[in-house]
Amino acid sequence: MRKLFCRRAPVGTLKGSLRPVSEAAELGVIDPRIGRLVTAFNVNGIVSSVSSCEGHRAWLLPARNTPFVMFSTEVARAARLASRILRDYEQACELQHYWTVEATFNADSELVFSLNCPDRRFNRRRLDADMVLLAQWARESFQVSGERLAAPQHSTDQGSQ
Repeated sequence: MRKLFCRRAPVGTLKGSLRPVSEAAELGVIDPRIGRLVTAFNVNGIVSSVSSCEGHRAWLLPARNTPFVMFSTEVARAARLASRILRDYEQACELQHYWTVEATFNADSELVFSLNCPDRRFNRRRLDADMVLLAQWARESFQVSGERLAAPQHSTDQGSQ
């Protein structure tokens, strides 16, 4: 069989197959530009990446694939990262592209999250700078601390009785 999708992947393997991050790193199939971000999304017992892509596009054309990191963690930790991104949009504007944290269910009916940039006309240099910043924020969001994460509070309007 010939190699598909990646020059560093062994013959007969697909770059896109889901596999543990340690195996993907060993095979060299993690896109280099998103490698730091993927590392930040792998903290033993806290968060683990499921899939990723650095984003691929041709000059002056829309992206074939937009960048993302799909990951599994507690809802409160994913919410912390999403909150940090939203706070940037409201105040600092350090990110140069629009990024979201979304949730979905995988094939095993488990909740997984995706950090992604839906902008199909991204600027590669700006996108790479965003990924460095997002890796820092992810490390902060997923750091191990002695405090217990608070679950999001939902207000219930039951009326006064």
